[in-house]
Parts: sequence; C-alpha cells; structure tokens
Amino acid sequence: MLDHVGQMATHLSALLKDKLSASPYVGDIRQRGLMCGIELVKNRETLEAFDANLTIGRNVCLRARDHGVILRNLGDAIVIMPPLSITAPELKQIVDALAEAISIVATKIRS
Repeated sequence: MLDHVGQMATHLSALLKDKLSASPYVGDIRQRGLMCGIELVKNRETLEAFDANLTIGRNVCLRARDHGVILRNLGDAIVIMPPLSITAPELKQIVDALAEAISIVATKIRS
C-alpha cells in the first residue's frame, strides 16, 4: 500500500503541474502525499484574493460535480484528499475535472 500511495502521489504531482500550474487563477499548490490544497487567486502575480462574496472555491467545486468529481473547498482553497486505493485514471479524472471547473468559473468572472 505504501508503494502504491507513493506512486500515486508522484503521479498526482505531475498531473497538478501539467494541468494547473500555468493557470492565472492558481496561486499555490500544496501537496503532502495524496493530500493537496490548490489556492485560487484573482491575480497570480500579486496573489490578490478574490472577493469572498464571489464564493469562487464553492463554485469551482460545484462545476467539478458536473464532471463526476466531488471536491471540498475551504474558502478559495480546493482540497483534494482521495482514498489511498485511488488509481491513476481516477486521479486524472479529478485533476481534469478541477482544471475544467476552474476554466468555466474563470470564464464567467471575466464576462
């Protein structure tokens, strides 16, 4: 199990880097094993936070559900904490859904 978790944590790190690190709305990605926190910000360069009344984190989590993924937010931080038995395709589904949800919510903000 520990070997599997280590492999999946490495895979998750690569997925997060590939899919989210370039987003102008991702200010920070914190990871410890399979636990992750993705901080959403209005301005990546200054790390300016979104207005709390916009509930960006909540909206991103709601949009992720449209892709079959249930995530939790703590304000504008998105938490990923999957079961230790998760598979690589399941991790990809989570990160893909999160990336798409961020894109959808960001598009609405810009409009």
